[in-house]
Amino acid sequence: MNQLTMAWKVRPLPKPENKTLRQFLRRAADLAGLPPTDWELEVLFVDDLAMARYNEEIVGHIGTTDVITLSYFEADSPVFPGDTGIQLIVNPLAALREGEKRKNSDYSTELARYLIHGLIHATGRSDLDPKSRASMRRSELRILRRLAIENMAPHTLFSKNK
Repeated sequence: MNQLTMAWKVRPLPKPENKTLRQFLRRAADLAGLPPTDWELEVLFVDDLAMARYNEEIVGHIGTTDVITLSYFEADSPVFPGDTGIQLIVNPLAALREGEKRKNSDYSTELARYLIHGLIHATGRSDLDPKSRASMRRSELRILRRLAIENMAPHTLFSKNK
C-alpha cells in the first residue's frame, strides 16, 4: 500500500491523524498478507444512516454494519501501480457501541479491529461460518498484538476526545 485516501464523515467523533493512520494501515496490510506492491487504499468512515445505505446497495443487507470491504485484487484485471486495490467503508459509531458493550475492549480497539477485519477480508478470507469466523478473529488479535508491540496501538490513532 502506497497511498491512503480517507474521508471522515462522522460527527462528533474526531478524525484520526492521516499520517499515523497511514502507517497503521500499511503495517496492518502487511501483517494481513496483502501484496506489498504500489496500490491505493480508500477508507470512508460513515455514520449509521450512510452505512445502512451502503450495506443495502453493496451487500444487499438491511440495517447498519461495522465494515464493508471492496477488494479489487481478485478482479479479472490486475491492480496496476497507483490503482485502488481496496475500499473500506467503516462505521465508527458501531465501534463506539461495541467498545462500550464488550468486556476488555473500547472504542479505539474496536475501530482498529474493524480496519484490520476489512483488510483480512481483502485477502479473500471469509467469516461466514463459525470455523472461519473464529480463524479470522484469531488473525485480528494477532495483528492487533503485533501492532501494539510495534508502538502502533489503537489508542495512538483513535480517541473519542481529541
